[in-house]
Amino acid sequence: MPEFFCDAVSRLPKNFSKGLFNIEKNIANQITEIRIRLDRPIMISTQNKDYIVNENGTLSTVQTQKDNVCSKEQLEDCFICLCDHSIYTHEENVKEGFLTLSGGHRVGVAGKMVEDDGKCIALSQITSLNIRIARCLDIPLDVQFEELLQQNTPRILIVGQPCSGKTTILRSVTKVISNNGCKVCVIDEREEIWPSHDGQFAYTPPLRCDVLSKFAKGKGSLMAIRSLSPDVIICDEIGSIADTQAMEQSLHAGVGIVATAHANTKEEAFSRPQLQSFFANKVFDYMVVMEGRHKIGDIKEVINLNEYF
Repeated sequence: MPEFFCDAVSRLPKNFSKGLFNIEKNIANQITEIRIRLDRPIMISTQNKDYIVNENGTLSTVQTQKDNVCSKEQLEDCFICLCDHSIYTHEENVKEGFLTLSGGHRVGVAGKMVEDDGKCIALSQITSLNIRIARCLDIPLDVQFEELLQQNTPRILIVGQPCSGKTTILRSVTKVISNNGCKVCVIDEREEIWPSHDGQFAYTPPLRCDVLSKFAKGKGSLMAIRSLSPDVIICDEIGSIADTQAMEQSLHAGVGIVATAHANTKEEAFSRPQLQSFFANKVFDYMVVMEGRHKIGDIKEVINLNEYF
């Protein structure tokens, strides 16, 4: 059974996860998500297909009356186990709809919002959990993309749909830049790029890489510039106003930036209000568009933004 899959599944209650451990190895190696939903059976997702997981580990594509469904008590038990029996520790992330496990696995959380003065202060009555399985893979970079990283201060935005390999490709980018002799600082807000636990990294970062874990991208970028003297800053999932301001400060400090954002196509990226400020202020010189979840880690197009703006 693949180590990364076992690592994710082992966080679930043993009496609940036994069917997952019985899945055939070749299928387990392809699984990207494990879906646990109230009153429905466990589902897994590969790049191209969803399956229902039966208690003995056999898979089907259509629900039957014999399929075991997840009860309210089981779902709550799963949530508590994924929080390592300390919901309070993950409270801030959970109210944003996710929590990150050691090893970099991200758990999406759905439920009922508890609000105060229009702001979400908690999620209650959890109704579904989505475990996105992290893999520390070395994806060979496109030749054109790798050439861009040879620049002293590359400014590259990587866009793609969820599960297209954006975070995974950032690990390869970090290694290439480090091997080129440049200092890299990773702002790992959700601990998914180079996750750590109890002071130990799950996967050892490259030689010239510093990691600021759980820092908001804005604050982390400013701290990196002030105290770690990076040549390049790397961060995942930008898009807020605070992110925009931080990236612009990096621009003025002469530091390179490689970051990711959600967008299915270049047209969608250009039209997203959260990204338009980046384009208007010429924060990035190039945009790399990922193929999509059907070809994880593959690059569809490299765009010179200076020719567009």
